[in-house]
Amino acid sequence: MKKMEKMKKMNKTNKTKHHRYKLKGLSCASCAVKIEDELKKLGCRVVMVTGDSKEIAQRVASRLEIGEYFAELLPEDKVRVVEKLGRVSKVAFAGDGINDAPVIAGADAGIAMGGLEARLR
Repeated sequence: MKKMEKMKKMNKTNKTKHHRYKLKGLSCASCAVKIEDELKKLGCRVVMVTGDSKEIAQRVASRLEIGEYFAELLPEDKVRVVEKLGRVSKVAFAGDGINDAPVIAGADAGIAMGGLEARLR
């Protein structure tokens, strides 16, 4: 099953934040699949760092074919993970909430997606 199809199925059964963001039929989760695929093609290591439960994180990581993930993290925990990852390579972090501001600021490249939620409600 293709990743996009897997994500569509997940959006129907998984009550996580990402399925709320829809714009002209495309969800942020669908965009994330495309971005993640492109990063892998470029040889980038993709790691999911989330505050979601371990169960949800494992399910999403499995469906996106992400081998490494860290779950149930508070904002300061995310900062520590990104700092540790940053010791061995450059780190880009994409976050969707105000509580991600510290980790976004601490990454080599920070991507803030919080405004999207407010505009699409």
